[in-house]
Amino acid sequence: MVYTEAITNEFLRSAIAGNKPKAWETLYDRYSPAVYGLVCSMVMDKDVANDIFKSVFVDLKEKKVQLEMQASLHPFILKSAYCHIISKLENLGLEPLTRNSVYDAFCIAEKSTNAEDARKSVRNEFMMLRSSRN
Repeated sequence: MVYTEAITNEFLRSAIAGNKPKAWETLYDRYSPAVYGLVCSMVMDKDVANDIFKSVFVDLKEKKVQLEMQASLHPFILKSAYCHIISKLENLGLEPLTRNSVYDAFCIAEKSTNAEDARKSVRNEFMMLRSSRN
C-alpha cells in the first residue's frame, strides 16, 4: 500500500497512457474502496452490486484516453462509476437507492458527447491555448 500512495496522479496518468499493468493495479488499489462504497450506496442487491463494481473498472479501462487527460483522477473516476452504475441499473430495470444531481448532469453530458466530438474539443482547446502563448 505504501507503494501506491507514493505514486502521484501525474505519474499514474503517464503509466496508464503507456498501458502499464502496474498502473491499472495501482488505480484499482487506490480507488476501489471509494467506488465500492458508491456502488453499495446505490444498489440494494449485493450480487448486482458486485457485478456492477467489477464492470466499473473495465469501463474505466475503455475510457483510458479520457482518464489520461484528467487533472484530478478521483472526481473523474467517481463520476464515471456513477454513470456506469446508473446505466447498468437502467438496463436491469432497477432504480438506484440514491441519486446525485451533479453526477446526473455529468452522465447526460457524457452520453451526448461522442469520442470524436471530445477529441475535437480537446484539440480546439489545445490550439487556443497554444495561440494564446505565442
